[in-house]
Amino acid sequence: MFLASTTPFVTAVQQIADSCGASADTEMTTRSWRSLNAAIQHFNNRFKWNWLFTETAPTLITYPFSVTGVTASGGQASATCPAGHTLAVDDLLTGSLFGLGTRVSATAASGFGVNLAVLGTGESTINVTSTRDYYSIPTDLKAVYSVRLLSADRALKPVSQRAWDRASTTETVKGTTQWYTTFNFGTKSKIRLMPPPDAADYMVIRYHRGMATASASASTATLDIAADYEPYLMAWAKWHFLTDKGEERKAQSTTWLSLAEDGLRTMLKDQTNQPDDELRFTPGHAQGGYTSDTSTRGIAWDH
Repeated sequence: MFLASTTPFVTAVQQIADSCGASADTEMTTRSWRSLNAAIQHFNNRFKWNWLFTETAPTLITYPFSVTGVTASGGQASATCPAGHTLAVDDLLTGSLFGLGTRVSATAASGFGVNLAVLGTGESTINVTSTRDYYSIPTDLKAVYSVRLLSADRALKPVSQRAWDRASTTETVKGTTQWYTTFNFGTKSKIRLMPPPDAADYMVIRYHRGMATASASASTATLDIAADYEPYLMAWAKWHFLTDKGEERKAQSTTWLSLAEDGLRTMLKDQTNQPDDELRFTPGHAQGGYTSDTSTRGIAWDH
């Protein structure tokens, strides 16, 4: 169990600057704020820490829906439609004017853009079906822990995009969602459900979040670290500050770095001591068939 730190960022900044007696100097407190953020980023990159576990509020999974009165001209990359269309960027579109794999690229009050030019020539008005398989992820997400559909009472399994692409599966065909991919995390900041959902549901993403940095040297928010580990974070920040300042304080900065590195080793060791964790192993295909958590279907054997 980890209790959160109660130290405000502004206090930590002052303490770091005080390592060389410069807490009254505005330039030095600005530097110590940057050193504190550097320390947070360093600690954040070392591991997916247990105290950073969190989850999203339930997200509505949208059932495929129709949009009537869509008017588009052949060769164009946009269309008009009545206001209140509820389309979202990356929605998958199906209709006689749209080629396979067409997605919404932008939205407006009474229209939308597409990533593939409208088929045919001239102008036509049709109805289209929108399927939503991309859903936004939290801005502080570091790594997914699990993804679960609440109504279906089913945990989704991660799938390698390479394995999915090599499977005999049409990725635009709606079906019972069993998997998710993180392939487009970097470009879209979204998770993709596979196959595209054919029913409404609610999704919860449980994840490791990233440690929050200080928005300013005077920030009154509390340090985003477990209270027991706060001294190690501060020690690394003081080492960074003294080194960056360029003063002849080699012995002092070396002491802070040694404390920080010892602390990081302690923190890494603590990750294996969660009381309710049990060591277990269940062989693949032991139960539930190819859609179960023990299935080996989603493994990219060629890696």
